[in-house]
Amino acid sequence: MIKRELAELNPQTYLPDVGMTLNNLGNLQYYQNEYIKAGKSYQEALIIYRELAEVNPQTYLPDVGMTLNNLAVLQSDQNEYTKAEQSYQEALLIRRELAELNPQTYLPYVAETLNNLGILQRAQNEYIKAEQSYQEALVIYRELAEPNPQTYLPGIGMTLMNMAIFYQAAKADKKLSIQYVAEAITILLQFQEIGYIQNYLKRAFKVLKDWDIDVEAYLHEKFPNQEEE
Repeated sequence: MIKRELAELNPQTYLPDVGMTLNNLGNLQYYQNEYIKAGKSYQEALIIYRELAEVNPQTYLPDVGMTLNNLAVLQSDQNEYTKAEQSYQEALLIRRELAELNPQTYLPYVAETLNNLGILQRAQNEYIKAEQSYQEALVIYRELAEPNPQTYLPGIGMTLMNMAIFYQAAKADKKLSIQYVAEAITILLQFQEIGYIQNYLKRAFKVLKDWDIDVEAYLHEKFPNQEEE
């Protein structure tokens, strides 16, 4: 309420704060499964950021892209696939343009959006598009990880996991699925102390099990010092 009132008196100074607060509120509501409220918060934040970006695109276009990506994740979870794809595609367009000017800052966001878009396209049975999105995300993460592996190797691992699942559940190719999951496990085990990485490792082990591979024996052979969680 306070920031809204301040923004009415001085929009140039306080509207960005209102937009950021709404986006953060949307994130909180999303994680609390309050999807209707989250959608309203994201939409209002998006309106504000679009208005700000018209006057100052260099400063506020990144916020438009961020909010669109968050909104797309929400729309995808609500099975609003057409809306989600539109949001992802617009976010991707913005982030590609930003990455042309500042690749070090914005290429990771391009990869993030491509990865999310690939998941959505797989859910819609758009397998060729999904494959292309995953592959491009993987190329970007590999390039980013060369000078900065600690930051971007987890992104490679997560994208590899998505591809392993894709080649198992969508476009059945056992050889590729196992190839990708094997590389994913090799990477993810290096970061297993991170909470969300544990979830990806569990999914990786499930892929192996679904291919009738004994996970314990696999880990013992490939990683003698590791045990299945």
